[in-house]
Amino acid sequence: MWGAPEDQPDHAARACRAALDMIASLAPLNERWQARLGADFAVGVGINSGLARVGNMGSRRKFKYGPMGDAVNIASRVQGACKYFRSSLVITRATRDRLGGEFRIRRLGQARMVNMAEPIELFELTPPGRPELEQINSTYEEALRAFETREFRRASRILGRLVNDHPDEGPSFALLARAIACFVDDPEVFDPAFRLPGK
Repeated sequence: MWGAPEDQPDHAARACRAALDMIASLAPLNERWQARLGADFAVGVGINSGLARVGNMGSRRKFKYGPMGDAVNIASRVQGACKYFRSSLVITRATRDRLGGEFRIRRLGQARMVNMAEPIELFELTPPGRPELEQINSTYEEALRAFETREFRRASRILGRLVNDHPDEGPSFALLARAIACFVDDPEVFDPAFRLPGK
């Protein structure tokens, strides 16, 4: 949590830099523990920005200082969206709008989440040092625009090539599955937002 107890105008950037550092720390951890555990560590980070009620919660025996409110609940749902998109770091439009140009970001699309009345626009924050992500992100966003305008065949074609060339491209697989389903069913009422299961 940033921005409390003292105001930090760059709270969104601080949160994103901390999240990228967390993701970067996984490689040395996995190098150290993979043989012993038999599997890699993985983490999903969800970030949202907004007003929250912040203070001490609990009782005199056990309490913590932390945030409560809709902004916190949305961040929790966004963290859960990491599993759906097979992405390590997902942020909301509210966070995206507070960031400058130092981060590499792609729009994932809108998502409907449990107990949230309106869809939330999601973005993926991708790590620096991987120049191929510029083209991947641009191609994905082209397919997303095609999907959102009901060009399901075109979206499927773009995403099919993308996942063929990059088999670990989680967001592209999620969008490809929706594009193919919509192409086959041709829904009369179309909602471009992802409907995420669970929290």
